[in-house]
Amino acid sequence: MSLTATRVRLANGEESMKRVVGTLVALGLATGGVLSCTKSFDATKFDSVVRKYRAVTEATRTGVSLIGLQPKVGEFETEVAVLGDKPMTEKESTIYSKFKTASERYRDSVTLWKYAISEGWTPGSYIRLFAAGEPTDEITMLVQRNALSVIKNDDGSQDLRPEAIQDLWDAGREAGESAATELKIQSGP
Repeated sequence: MSLTATRVRLANGEESMKRVVGTLVALGLATGGVLSCTKSFDATKFDSVVRKYRAVTEATRTGVSLIGLQPKVGEFETEVAVLGDKPMTEKESTIYSKFKTASERYRDSVTLWKYAISEGWTPGSYIRLFAAGEPTDEITMLVQRNALSVIKNDDGSQDLRPEAIQDLWDAGREAGESAATELKIQSGP
């Protein structure tokens, strides 16, 4: 039914009006409500993401092993990915982006931690990126993506500060807290 046909039917009286309204309702249902003028903010979409985010941040604050952190980060990433598949308002999308950044930082911390252990790292010592050769592409991109400070040694080797993993946790927490604060503001009192 075209808009022109709708106008003609409206001129024919009340019975046609019911048919037009019924058609518009059917069109709205068929398009998933695309005909609605505004989308409202839905804070409940974020409930699972917030729970998983809180579990990760709590683990990093209280001391956690890599084995304990890895599944928590995976669950957080999964919830963020599920949320990313849902339609969102512009404000919801902004909050989602911040949670996505948080999940990426935590994932990078796990990747760096696993790499560091494989290179013989112990907590409190520098993380050797590579001796005289090149680090893996994954680690190189991780260092660049997160703007981690690289220490160049006289012998040609390069290291990361002992706090590099903590720096990633802090960046994840900062992005997540920014998202949680924005979510609270948008949700109202």
